[in-house]
Amino acid sequence: MGDVGRPGGYPISTNSAHLTLLQAIALAGSTPPSAVPSHTRLIRKKQDGAYVEMTISVAAMQKGKKPDITLEPNDIVYVPFSYLRNMGAGLAALLGSTASASIYRF
Repeated sequence: MGDVGRPGGYPISTNSAHLTLLQAIALAGSTPPSAVPSHTRLIRKKQDGAYVEMTISVAAMQKGKKPDITLEPNDIVYVPFSYLRNMGAGLAALLGSTASASIYRF
């Protein structure tokens, strides 16, 4: 869920297969520049029925600094969206367009 290319449910193909956190994010179309993978949350249901929420740094996993996590059935992975990064990307595009228009004008 969250800021990935194709959010949704992704089944594990067989009962003996394993799906890791990075594999699930890759199946979901990876993260766009507006995502904050260092603040990804894993929501897991414990045997007593309570939910546990963990903050996981996917960025550290992608760099090989932390090991990948094997997902369990019914785990929820949420990659948050950054409004600040989104505004920064929009501002960069606006500045690029303005610069090209000013060059064209002269």
